[in-house]
Amino acid sequence: GLELADTPQQVSIGRIVRLMEGEMDCIAPCAPTGARGCVLAGECRLRGLFARSVAAFMAVLDRVSLSDMAAATAR
Repeated sequence: GLELADTPQQVSIGRIVRLMEGEMDCIAPCAPTGARGCVLAGECRLRGLFARSVAAFMAVLDRVSLSDMAAATAR
């Protein structure tokens, strides 16, 4: 089991996701697993869009506490 260092009201779902998954810098890796880099990396406009999308997603998770989630499942 796990023990919380803070109260459930102080622990955001975003914090839990970051602790479990790490910083979510991008949705998909921009560099292929092979030795050759992405040919579009210098011109890619999706990186900024993905970064803003992930930031917005994490901002929503940051506004929800573990206590909120427990109360929602109890209803």
